[in-house]
Amino acid sequence: MVPDFENGYMVMGHDTSNRWRTEIECVLARSKDGAKEEYAYLSHECRAENVSSEIFDDRSYEFVAAKTWNGVYYLRGGSYNYGFNPLNNLRKKRPECVYEKLPDDNIFVHCPKRRPRYLDFNEALDILQTEGDGKQIKLYIEATFQHSGFNYTLYAPSKYTNYPHPELNKERFI
Repeated sequence: MVPDFENGYMVMGHDTSNRWRTEIECVLARSKDGAKEEYAYLSHECRAENVSSEIFDDRSYEFVAAKTWNGVYYLRGGSYNYGFNPLNNLRKKRPECVYEKLPDDNIFVHCPKRRPRYLDFNEALDILQTEGDGKQIKLYIEATFQHSGFNYTLYAPSKYTNYPHPELNKERFI
C-alpha cells in the first residue's frame, strides 16, 4: 500500500481560528529493524496571509510545512529571507529560513493508503508517448534508500517527466 495523493491533504493552523488546506507534495516513510513505519509529510507551497482587513502585510514569503517524526518544520522562501537589496542583507538580520513554530497537532494530515499499479519501463514509456487520454494518467515515483540504519521510501507525484518524442528520437529513456 502507498500514500493516496489524490485523496490526501494537509490542514495547517488546525488548532487555530484560521485553517488552510493544501495538497501533500511528498511522503517519506522510514522504518528500522522491523519496527512500525513512521511518516513525514511535505505540504504544497503556502503564502503568508492574514485573514483580516489587510490580507497581505510585511510578510511577503511563501513556505512549505513538513510534519515529521521529529516535529513540525516550516521552510520559508522568497525575498523575505534575503531581500532584493544586497546591501540591506548585510546589515539586517533576517529570520531563519527553516524553523519550528507550532506544536505537532497544529497540522492535521489525512493521507489514506491505496494499492498501487506498478509500471515497468516499457509500459510507462508507452503511456508517456501516447497522445490523448493516455496523457491524463497520473504517474508517481517511489524511491527507496538506506541511511543510518533506517530504511526509507520516498513517494511523490511525477510532475515533470522527460521522455523522447516517438518519431523524432529513437532513444528510450524516462
